[in-house]
Amino acid sequence: MQFHSSIVLVFADPEDEKIKEELGRQMLRHCAGLPLAIIVLGGLLFKKETAVEWEMFGKNVKKHISEGKGKELQDSKYSGVSWVLGLSYDELPYFLKPCFLYLAIFPGDSEIRTHELCQMWMAEGFISSEEMGYDYLHELVQRCMVQRGVLSSINKRIRTCRVHDLMRDLCLSKVREENFLRITDFSNGHMATDTLASSKVRRLAMFYFRSHYELPAISKDGSLRSFICHYEFDSHPTKVGPWFDYFRLLRVLKLENLGHSFTLPREIGKLIHLRFLRLQGKNSAEPFPSSIRNLTSLQTLELDLQDCGFDFLSKNVSKWRLEQLRHLYLPSPLYSSCFKVSDKQLLLESAGSLQTLVNISTSYPGFNGLARLTRLTKLKVVFDEDWQGGVTFNCLRFLRVEVEAPNGIDITPILLSCPQIYRLKVSGRIPKFPEDYSQFSSNLLKLTLIGTWLKNDPMPTLGKLPMLRILRLLNRAIISEEIVCLGGGFPRLESLHFWGVFLENWRVDEGALLSLCHLTIEMDLTLRRLPEGLRFIATLKEIVLDHIPVELVRRLKEGGEDFYKFRHVPSLVFLHPYIHRTYS
Repeated sequence: MQFHSSIVLVFADPEDEKIKEELGRQMLRHCAGLPLAIIVLGGLLFKKETAVEWEMFGKNVKKHISEGKGKELQDSKYSGVSWVLGLSYDELPYFLKPCFLYLAIFPGDSEIRTHELCQMWMAEGFISSEEMGYDYLHELVQRCMVQRGVLSSINKRIRTCRVHDLMRDLCLSKVREENFLRITDFSNGHMATDTLASSKVRRLAMFYFRSHYELPAISKDGSLRSFICHYEFDSHPTKVGPWFDYFRLLRVLKLENLGHSFTLPREIGKLIHLRFLRLQGKNSAEPFPSSIRNLTSLQTLELDLQDCGFDFLSKNVSKWRLEQLRHLYLPSPLYSSCFKVSDKQLLLESAGSLQTLVNISTSYPGFNGLARLTRLTKLKVVFDEDWQGGVTFNCLRFLRVEVEAPNGIDITPILLSCPQIYRLKVSGRIPKFPEDYSQFSSNLLKLTLIGTWLKNDPMPTLGKLPMLRILRLLNRAIISEEIVCLGGGFPRLESLHFWGVFLENWRVDEGALLSLCHLTIEMDLTLRRLPEGLRFIATLKEIVLDHIPVELVRRLKEGGEDFYKFRHVPSLVFLHPYIHRTYS
């Protein structure tokens, strides 16, 4: 059994180690060499330290196998897996079981946004804080019941996750067994039945619903806590309105792929216990009903809607108090350019619990007052005109700037107003880049510039930022004639990414970028050779070149003119080389 070394944990007591190794071999024989079974088994043994714990666990393994033999013989797909999957669920602490079962509410093979998952867990009452949610998710990952997706580039926190097909099958089996959740799938075009009305249903997920389908009958006892509709929801308020009469105890409402004919019914105001509301898709011409002001218990409000008119909120909604709100995502200006929100609709200054605010405009009359929100850590601002500053967002840690002003904006007041941020992302034109590095937060770890069209080279300034670890320059972020990384600059930079920035005259002095590990250059048709100074960077682990001239690829490959300069780099990746052609 070549896999035993990946499961048996090494401890000081050699006798203990021998016992556990033998126990590990015995358990691995039941895995039939299946990677998923072995991985899950390793996750189950992860926190069992003594030989006594391993022996007790071994007895549980034999029990599950003896009880599950018939099922394994009936379904060969689960052969060697069903016992360990069932055991992984039974071994979960009581507080993790509802969190795991709730994953069934998402479609199979989907990338689950972890911040949304934790917000939904919290709305349901499974956790008391989102930090607790991330801890629970981390434990499910350690137990190999959830797979990690995208990780944060800074703190490596899990940003997305997913569930293996077989683990999801276990999840679906358990939610049916415990009546935890009901799923209605219309993907085969079947109409809904009345089975939902026959028993208490606390959570309902509908997949592939279409506007011409009949809505399934819902139990009228008001037991529903979560209602999720994926892929399409395009029903008239007269059809869905009666449903909301039975949603009075609802905590989570998520409607995706809304069509133009969908309009929120006035009965939405009866959902006074609602804590999580996400609407995604195309907004109808009808604005929100005034009754939405009754939703004062909301913790998360996400309006991922297109084509929102100016009176989307303003026509009926006024003085909506959101004192419990933690996360507010307003419609993107990219898809709803005429949408505006005023302080007469949303009283954001009273939202003392607000942590995330996305797509607020500087034209919002109470914008400067947002600096008084001491829990606000993430902010995405749309600048449709120059902003003079004058306030300080001391608690802000992440800032995203969207420049909508046609002539660009002066970014200096923005930088001075956010002295503690460690992530900054700027999209849109900036006529001039600050030359004084002290105007930036000294804590800045990650900086992304997109389409800023900087005429003056920002690298000498950025190279002085003491903590900067990640720099991404994308889509004509720089258009200066020369880009220079000075010696001693970027002392802690680990990752540098260019996309659509012309680096024909890029110079790296000796002593610059001494901590650089990853360099990525994409979509640069002018690049003829890499800067000579890169050869002196001993820490460089990977260079990725994508959509660059094939002549450069030939120079860097083994046998090429410049191969010797970068042979110390363990990984040189060439993707989609471009053949440059000239036409007479």
